[in-house]
Amino acid sequence: MLLIQEHVSFTEDFFKNLPPLSWGEIFFGYENKLLSFDLVCLLAKQLVDSLTNPLEEEFALAYFDTPYYEFLEHLKALSKKDTPANIQEKWVFLLVRWVYENKDNFEDISEIIALIYCDFEHPEELRYMVPYQFFDESFPKIEDETDDEWLDRYIEDFLKKEIHD
Repeated sequence: MLLIQEHVSFTEDFFKNLPPLSWGEIFFGYENKLLSFDLVCLLAKQLVDSLTNPLEEEFALAYFDTPYYEFLEHLKALSKKDTPANIQEKWVFLLVRWVYENKDNFEDISEIIALIYCDFEHPEELRYMVPYQFFDESFPKIEDETDDEWLDRYIEDFLKKEIHD
């Protein structure tokens, strides 16, 4: 069980302006209880609607009658880019983005990001977002900037980076 799981609540709106998740990414989200069944169905439909490979689309549609967990497990094998590292990188990005977009709901977002940091085996890109690490010297504080302002700026910079889609 992921530590972050009880702190996030993904909705359809969150995913509207993002590229569709891959089968492996959807499976990871469902398996780790980050996505509800209804959201999995919606994301799967978005992915099927976006498919450009007729064989993949035909295969996906053929599995719609199987139990959903088995369905996702079969379909996650379709994508060559769905390595465990790529899936985890995408979920780290999604979780940080969700936390940042909902930062007003938390007393200290660095504590919440620390949960992601632990759940995903200490990804280097989150190192300076957790409270017990030092500031990134390559990303200096601006004069009179508070720690919270620096963290906001650092997270905004992180979220601008390209993610595998």
